[in-house]
Amino acid sequence: MSGKPKLIPYLLLAIVLVLSIVFFVQTQNDGEEIVEQQEEVQAVESVAAGEYMVDTTQTMIAWMGEKKLVNSSHAGLVRAKSGMVMFDEAGMLSGGEVVIDMTTITLDEDDNGGEQLLGHLASPDFFDIANHPEAMIAVTDVVEAENGFQVTADLTIKGITEPVVFTAIPTASSEEGVTLVADIAFDRALYDVQFGSESFFDNLGDQIIKDEIVMQVSLVAKRSE
Repeated sequence: MSGKPKLIPYLLLAIVLVLSIVFFVQTQNDGEEIVEQQEEVQAVESVAAGEYMVDTTQTMIAWMGEKKLVNSSHAGLVRAKSGMVMFDEAGMLSGGEVVIDMTTITLDEDDNGGEQLLGHLASPDFFDIANHPEAMIAVTDVVEAENGFQVTADLTIKGITEPVVFTAIPTASSEEGVTLVADIAFDRALYDVQFGSESFFDNLGDQIIKDEIVMQVSLVAKRSE
């Protein structure tokens, strides 16, 4: 019997291995490119001086909270109710405030917390929305940062005001409007948001919920008339 036919399976195997390596390398490169795109936020060069009113229909505020000891988290959105930002002649953010409508808090579509969790978030254990339907961020100081502005602001939740510091990056600007993005982290324990917090309770086991809550803000504002 001829030995030549035995080479065919080995040739096929070699081809499959080469294609697999090429696919793996290409997939890895694509993944790295996507991560770089997500991490890279480009600031615009300048913003025209003036006062800009927050567009509440386009502004997005995403929030996320997670447990400390187990891989469990919840996320959703909350809407801006009103607000404004100001820029000076040098294109520097010089002031502003945003009122957040706490009654609009929602969960992501794939979050399984449902109405029960939303009711819990509205309760006095969390944000006591019936008595405190609004939260607010008010700028108190701004300094120039490498990729935008380092902002110090008063964050008011449940009628309690504490300072927060974050970086705001202008990502779009025209004579008509401006877009700012920022990640704002705050310690909920400072605002008497007690449920599942080790700042208030002992022996919570793996039910500890981190005190840090993160808001990812994309603020769209239009020039005042």
